[in-house]
Amino acid sequence: MYYEILNNLKYTGTYVYNRSSAKDYNHRRNSHRHKPEEEIIRIANGCPAIISQETFQKAAERRKSASAVGKLGAKHFYLCSGMVRCGECGKKMSGGKRYGKYHFHTYCCTAHRSDCCNFKEIDSEKLDHYVIALLERELFCEASMKKQIRHLNQCISRHNRKLPAWRKALDEQPDKLNLEYIQMQSSKEKTIEICEQINTLESQRIAFESSRNNLQELEAVGYADFCGLIDSFFALQEELFRFRTFIRDYIKSITVYRESVVFSLDCGFGLLDGVIREFTAKRIDFKTPSQRM
Repeated sequence: MYYEILNNLKYTGTYVYNRSSAKDYNHRRNSHRHKPEEEIIRIANGCPAIISQETFQKAAERRKSASAVGKLGAKHFYLCSGMVRCGECGKKMSGGKRYGKYHFHTYCCTAHRSDCCNFKEIDSEKLDHYVIALLERELFCEASMKKQIRHLNQCISRHNRKLPAWRKALDEQPDKLNLEYIQMQSSKEKTIEICEQINTLESQRIAFESSRNNLQELEAVGYADFCGLIDSFFALQEELFRFRTFIRDYIKSITVYRESVVFSLDCGFGLLDGVIREFTAKRIDFKTPSQRM
């Protein structure tokens, strides 16, 4: 509960919606299972801010620092900690050690202990090694990076071509909002519902103005702009905590299903959202020594 409060962007004035996935076949909504990042909508100044962005960032840094202190004492390092989710219930899969005939490390669904999910665990070391090999093969080698940059430039070109239409659509919205806002303000009786609607309209007006200002044309990039990342990728592997922070910028999600594991890589290099590539591996490739599949 407290983590969600400290991690909630709405307290900084950013309104986030369209995050939770649709209901399952039993018509139950699972708030832990999120939609792809490109479908989640964030509107800056979309709601009243009660803390500054600076305070929110300081809290995030304190949280990160406290987490790192606790993990330094751990005997085993889990590279993909915090990135792996269960495809059955949507909750995170955490690292742990198994004893008995075999001693090995796993990622296991956090709902498994409460009997809410009977999903099998996977071998953490196999998954960690796979992630490193995947990133090296698909992103952090010269040939792959050049190929991805060509694709990124195509996405940038499409983004720039769509800008006039997006700007036109955003230019039309404030007129409608202003008309509704004036009608609400001129209402003789200001009920609680009307006041709430006025605040909502004001937030939407600010959000549209912010969105319009953020629609900027992007310039094409070249291999020389990002080739230094390849050196960082290999150099940081000697510093595990820094390496994990580094790869989190490129791994959007790792979702474990019963028959497969899906890896979503962010290939936009921080310039453009939604440039996602997905790779699927067989679930059997990550079985633990004690599992028979």
